[in-house]
Amino acid sequence: MIKGIFGSVIPLLEKTLNIRMMRHDVISSNIANEETPGYKARDVEFQHELANAIDNRVQMVSTHKNHVSALDMNLSPKLVIRNDTKAGLDNNTVSLEKEMVNLAENTMLYNAEVTILSKKFQAIRDTIKEAR
Repeated sequence: MIKGIFGSVIPLLEKTLNIRMMRHDVISSNIANEETPGYKARDVEFQHELANAIDNRVQMVSTHKNHVSALDMNLSPKLVIRNDTKAGLDNNTVSLEKEMVNLAENTMLYNAEVTILSKKFQAIRDTIKEAR
């Protein structure tokens, strides 16, 4: 019932916000271990699965051409060791500059998703007020 009221956007935003928080923690850990010998930079991958979920929406029988198909909500973030940075003499692969860029990008996307979620809830509140 709740999913029917909110559609698939709100549950999707909930999942992506949780994954973005997880990614924030991983990036913060990378920054904290910038000088730890042998530390390998990590990241959380889920963008590819998110794009696939959006591209491969579950096609349902619809009664109107403007109905939106459901999204597959099986997003499984993966913790991966990044290999996009050359290891230093201490075998550490953390690049502080790269981590700061990743942190800023992740924060901007998180804030954008929070704004979208807030506007969705505001629209629901407005609809309820008008129905009274």
